[in-house]
Amino acid sequence: MIANLQKKLSAIQEQPSQQKALIGFDGYIDLIQKVVKSSTNSSKEYYSCLREMGLHISSAADKSAQLEICTLTRKAGGNAPIMANALAHLGIRNYCVGTMGYPGIQDCFLQMHENCTLVSVGEPGTTNALEFDNGKLMLSETSTFDSLDLNYILNLKGSSSVSDYLHDSSLVAMVDWANLPLCTQLWKQMHQFISDAGLLNRTYFFDLCDPSKKTKAEIEEALQLIGSYKELGRVILGLNENEAVKIYNAIHSSSVLPGNSVQLNDMVQNIYQSVDVDILLVHPNDRSLIATKNGIATFAGHIVKDPKVLTGGGDNLNAGFCFGLLNSFSIEECALIGMATSGAYVKNGRSPGIPDLIAYLNNF
Repeated sequence: MIANLQKKLSAIQEQPSQQKALIGFDGYIDLIQKVVKSSTNSSKEYYSCLREMGLHISSAADKSAQLEICTLTRKAGGNAPIMANALAHLGIRNYCVGTMGYPGIQDCFLQMHENCTLVSVGEPGTTNALEFDNGKLMLSETSTFDSLDLNYILNLKGSSSVSDYLHDSSLVAMVDWANLPLCTQLWKQMHQFISDAGLLNRTYFFDLCDPSKKTKAEIEEALQLIGSYKELGRVILGLNENEAVKIYNAIHSSSVLPGNSVQLNDMVQNIYQSVDVDILLVHPNDRSLIATKNGIATFAGHIVKDPKVLTGGGDNLNAGFCFGLLNSFSIEECALIGMATSGAYVKNGRSPGIPDLIAYLNNF
């Protein structure tokens, strides 16, 4: 299986896909950071466990505490820019529409792959990404998104350019719903805009991001809206394990925790039956579960030891999966490409090109 997949990837490297994508609509500057547990004049020890740091914070209730953070890197962030950059490294030219600096694009976004056409519509948000061996804590400032809907974008860029981007694109990825206050409105406007333009047979990929702060009604409205895109083409919803549990709880007004009486496999099946999509992709850290009309398939992943970066791993997985779909790979191959793209990114701290992907698959 792996050897055959590597051969197919080599062939694509020789003749890259001519299909394009549009990805939107966020953009952050990510500060990748560690939290200091103890330090001496010559060295620092960082918190490796998110739970341990949480207990330290809890112990400061009714008192006070200070935590020292160390910034390891400053980089272009946001679901849309990271996914766009990952697709670009795999050879998919794309339009990345988001908040990357306005009127001038900020330097860290200008370092994105040349296959990305950057269409910036505002100043970026900021994220302090506190990374641990067993997870990450994202502290994000998102006020830049307060006015962001399609009318705002069209007034800045003009409807003709957006229409041209959509005509060019086989894949339309709309991500970070939870952090854009007007995102449901934006997705409704996009549906109407695409429908009015008569653009059919595209692939639509949606990523909600962590919906914890959203109400049951808001989540249900977003899920129904995603389903409405089936009128326009093929629809994929991508969720990490945490998001899948929260979507399940919203659908059922329950409070199930990961690993509780309802197993993830059953949750995925239930979500798929409740949401009108063609493909539901759920990606815990160690595997991918994919629900289609043919049932649920589970594909084993590869845990990366000593990761260089965690923030953006899911976006790289989504990019790899969509790359596979655009190149007509099987669902199993798409899952493997997605997980390998994410694994190579987490291991090396950068999105892989096809040669990197082929090399990473040697040890998958």
